[in-house]
Amino acid sequence: MKKTLLGLLAGIALFIGCGSENKLAKINELQAAGNLRDAAKVYKEWVDSSKNPNIERDYIKFLFDNKLFLDFSKEVRSYLERFPQDTDVKELQFEYYARLARDAERTNNYEAALDYIAANLLDQNYSEYRKWESRQTTILRKWYQEAADKGDISEQKSIVTKMISRGFDNLASSIAPEIYQEMQQQVQDAQSGAQ
Repeated sequence: MKKTLLGLLAGIALFIGCGSENKLAKINELQAAGNLRDAAKVYKEWVDSSKNPNIERDYIKFLFDNKLFLDFSKEVRSYLERFPQDTDVKELQFEYYARLARDAERTNNYEAALDYIAANLLDQNYSEYRKWESRQTTILRKWYQEAADKGDISEQKSIVTKMISRGFDNLASSIAPEIYQEMQQQVQDAQSGAQ
């Protein structure tokens, strides 16, 4: 009886293992052929049918490595809600937001870059959070300089306002002292008018 049970368990394990190998072979085949969407679909079906967090984790890495970022964003949030201690997957999520911030800065979408940094990259669990803390001032300087080069005073004032609202008063006062003083005066006038 014991031998029969062990034989049955070994057969089930072999069957399950073969199924996993077949799915992985299919995914690798599709990936090699450049059919990343189909490979991701097969992988997702495997994740859903197995309910194995290790397969799900590998699927998330697959999505990230193959730049399937829309799916990655959704899957990584769901995974980290259930497994918040998984530092490797957390690092992938941080790297995803770092890429978004760099891309936004590269396309001169400075406000989006700052939003990505503030919302996602200043977490002290992220190994590079200090780098992103200091990167904010670089982005703000660059943004302001572009507005100054264009001679766009209203944009300069808008950027100084954003600096102040984000807690970069020292930067605002050093980079645009006249605009900063004017805004401070407006705040004081508004406060005295309210009294």
